[in-house]
Order: sequence, then C-alpha cells, then structure tokens
Amino acid sequence: MRGRRDGRFVFLLALCLYVVLALHLWFVCDDAFISFRYARNLAQGHGLSYNLGENPPVEGYSNFLWVLVCSVVELAHGDVTFWAPFLSLLCGAALMWSVWDTARSRLGLDTPTALAAVVVLGLFPPFALWSSGGMATMPFTLCFFVAFSHFVLGDDARSRRSGIIGGILLTLLVLLRVDGFVWAILVVGCAVLVGRGATKGFRTSLAVLVSAVAVYLFWRHGYYGRLIANTAYAKGGLAWWKLVRGGKYVGHFFLTFVTPFLAVPGSLYARRRWGRRGDALAVSFWATAAYAVVVGGDFMAMGRFLVPGLPFLGLLTACFVEEAIPSGVRSPRGILFFAASVVVLGLLPVWNLHVVPRAVRSALHFRYNAPRFRSEMEQLAAMKENSERWRIVGLTLADRARPGDSIVSPVIGNLGYYSRLHIYDTCGLVSPEVAARPLRPGRFSPGHDKLVSPTFFLPRRPTYVFAELIEDAALAESVRTYLAIWAPALKGAPYVPDLLPVTEGTRWSGRCWVLVMRRLRPGEQEREAWTALRSKMEGARAAMDAARVGRSPAR
Repeated sequence: MRGRRDGRFVFLLALCLYVVLALHLWFVCDDAFISFRYARNLAQGHGLSYNLGENPPVEGYSNFLWVLVCSVVELAHGDVTFWAPFLSLLCGAALMWSVWDTARSRLGLDTPTALAAVVVLGLFPPFALWSSGGMATMPFTLCFFVAFSHFVLGDDARSRRSGIIGGILLTLLVLLRVDGFVWAILVVGCAVLVGRGATKGFRTSLAVLVSAVAVYLFWRHGYYGRLIANTAYAKGGLAWWKLVRGGKYVGHFFLTFVTPFLAVPGSLYARRRWGRRGDALAVSFWATAAYAVVVGGDFMAMGRFLVPGLPFLGLLTACFVEEAIPSGVRSPRGILFFAASVVVLGLLPVWNLHVVPRAVRSALHFRYNAPRFRSEMEQLAAMKENSERWRIVGLTLADRARPGDSIVSPVIGNLGYYSRLHIYDTCGLVSPEVAARPLRPGRFSPGHDKLVSPTFFLPRRPTYVFAELIEDAALAESVRTYLAIWAPALKGAPYVPDLLPVTEGTRWSGRCWVLVMRRLRPGEQEREAWTALRSKMEGARAAMDAARVGRSPAR
C-alpha cells in the first residue's frame, strides 16, 4: 500500500514539473493561426474557408478535427490563443497518465520503472514545448499512443465492442492530421505483427475505419472539390535533397538532446523482454524518425515531427534504465535516480547547454533560410519574435483595410488571422496554383520547397506585395535595403513603397513602422506616393531627434 502511495506521489510530482516546464516554454505557433482563421470563419458562418468568397474553398489546414474544436472556442467567444494550447496541455497530461497506466497494467513494469517512463517523457523539452503551440500535435500524439496501446498491448481486442472503440481511435487519427492515415496503417501493422490481425474485434475496427473515412472523403470531395488536402500538395513530393535535409533534421535532434540515443539499447532490451510487442514499441518510435526523414523535416523548434514517437521513447528509455542497473544493486531509488539523470541530460538544451559541441551540431544545419545555425532555443526565440512581429503587421493592415484588399505573403498565420485580408500564399498552403507546381531543386527551408516570388501573383492585382515591421532606429537603412530588392522586381508595375504607423496599444507603437509595397490607388500619382514616403521618413527622423532631448511630438 505504501509503495502504491509513493508511486502516486512521484507521478503527481512529475506531472507538476511537466506543467512548470510546459509553462516555461509556452508559446503559440504562428502556423496555428492558419487553423484559427478557418475556425473563426466557420464559427461566423462562412464555412471552412481561409479566403472568403472562394468557390470552391481551399483546404489549407492539416488538422480537420482540431479546426472543429477551435471553432467551438471561437463560437463561444473564447480566446482561442489560450484555449487551444491549454487543451493541448491537458492532452499532454492525459498522455502521461496513459503511459503510466500502460506501463504497469499492459507491459507489466514495476512502479519505479513505470515512473521512470513518465518522468523521462514529461520532462523532455520537445514534449513540454509541443504541449502548447496551439496545434494538434499533442492531441494527435495522445490518440496515436492510446490507439497503439489498445490494438497492440490490450487484452480485450477480440470483442466487437473493443473493435468499435479501436475503429473510432483509428478514425480520430485520420481526422486529426492529414498524414494520420500513415499512423493508422502503422498501428494496424503493429497489431498484425503481434498476432492480433485475425481477431473479430480487429476486423470490426477496420470496418469502422473504412466506413468513417469513406464518408469523410465523400464530404471533402463535395466541399473542396478534391480528395486530397491542398497542404499535402504544397508540402508533399519526394526528392533526394529532401531526404538529406530530413536526415539532418533527425540527426540534429539526437545530437541536441542526446538522450534519444538510449532508444537504441532500449529497443534491444524491449525485444528481449516483450518479444514482438517490444519490437512494435521500437518500430513505432523509429517509424516517426523515418517519416521525418522522408518528408524533409520541419523548420520549427525541437523536432515537432518526432513528438508522436516520444511516448515510445519514454518506455524504451525506462526499459534501458532498468536493465542497465545490475540486479545486485537495483532498487526503486536507483531506477528513479538513473531516470532523473537522463532527464537532467535532456533538459540541458533548455538553457542552451549542450553535450555535443556547436561545431558538430552546426554540421547538420537544415534550416537553410536562416542566415546562420541556430540552437533549438534560439530557433524558438526567433519563432516567438517573428510571430509577434507578424501579429503587429496584421493588426496594422487591418486598421487600414478596405473591402477587397489583399496581400502576397509567405507567412499566413498571425498576419492572416489579424489582418483578415485576402492572402495570396507564396508557399502554396492556401494557393492551389503554387501547390500544384513541381518541387524546386536546391537548399530550401523545410515546408518551402515550392515557394514562388511575390511577382507570381501580380496578375491578380494584389493590394500589397510586401509588408515588414521596421524599427525607427533602422528606418532609413531598411527602406534603402528593401527598395533595392523590390524596385527591380516591380519595375513597370504600379506599386510604390509606403510607411504605415504601427497600431496603437502594442509595445511596438510609437517606435515602429510597417513598410509596404502597395498598389497605386485610383487617381494616385507615383510622384505623390514617393513624396509622402519622404515626408514620413523625415517626420520619423525628427521624432527620434526630439526624443533624444526629452520631447515626444505626436506622429
């Protein structure tokens, strides 16, 4: 009884530490706002569309079920930027409980080893980080692990009732992410591996899955006019340079956090201990790594594509921890101490401390759009900063928006959600004409393999082809730099530079401008626009000079 109470106490302690770490790393990813915009449009009666008025609309999200959840938040007038990551955090806590329960009741691990799996999982920085983010990463990971546990490790998989539950879990996988069918197939394959494929419940699960997916595909084709999401076209495609980039992505993840290397001996120990079920555990982790290689990785911080495999990494690591300690000195405290050591090793990158030198890790630089190699915390800081800047740009454009205004942009999250402008997406997520293009050979950042120049959309007569937040101190230099880029590109086109004062009420107001390249208004002369630009720059310079002597004239 005392051991059970101690186990619950340690689990609750691990859960609390997980929440603390998740709150420390808490953020809302810019890409989440793509789903938020779809959700808001749906809640406001405009349907599942990104740009209003498109017929048919474009499926530019990759998480159908999560969009529906976010639309409920929008319908209730809740703050989706809080509730989406909060619900994700709850899914992370539920996943920790599921790992704890599965380790004890289905894998037969003793309490200390099961706790080791939970501690290693909950305090692993990528798991804590993507427990926020606002995306469907953690709900999907929870569903994936629960489905695996049900099909591969469960004892009641033979009944019809169990088959229906399994079919629902597989359907949720498919509806939560565009690539969910890959993981549903993986779960089914693991079930066959351990000998569950001939049961009545298994056949029932497949029948439920096929029926539900058929209905969904019928709806998708009727609504969007195609069976495959536009995001799959925008980010899909095989090429050798994507495989190289994906290999660097996974290698950098391992070299950054180091502890994932324990999955190698953990896989061997798991096979020795659980046979085919151990093989299935190992396959599920290594399959996530292989998938990340095939799709070419991801530019976001801390290995988002590898998160679905982290529960299996936790179990494999716990198995290694138990087996690595000699039986003569093995004790509950020894196992937990060893697990705590693994946790501390994995936590070091949160403070930008690394076991592997930067020079070695930088050899696997895969974010080719970044001017220099970034650690994962540096990338996270850049993502947060960029997300905030794009939010301010979106709010500033919204203040000046006119009916029918549009913008060309490679970033469509915060900017699209807050500006409400029609977006022409140079990466193709919501622009099918870009998604349909072939892959471009070369070194591109993950997710940008079909990127086109903003001039690609000039025949659409967009209102803006460029927008960037610029601080007063760098105004003159930034304007010269950007004009040197855009003047040749837009030569002969009716576009002129302009400076928009940042929306009031933000930390950027009063010290920043939004530099845009906008289309000439009806009746406006190009000379007038250039004169207005010079006047604004002179006013900004005068304001800075006045601020230096203690005066702050209004703009």
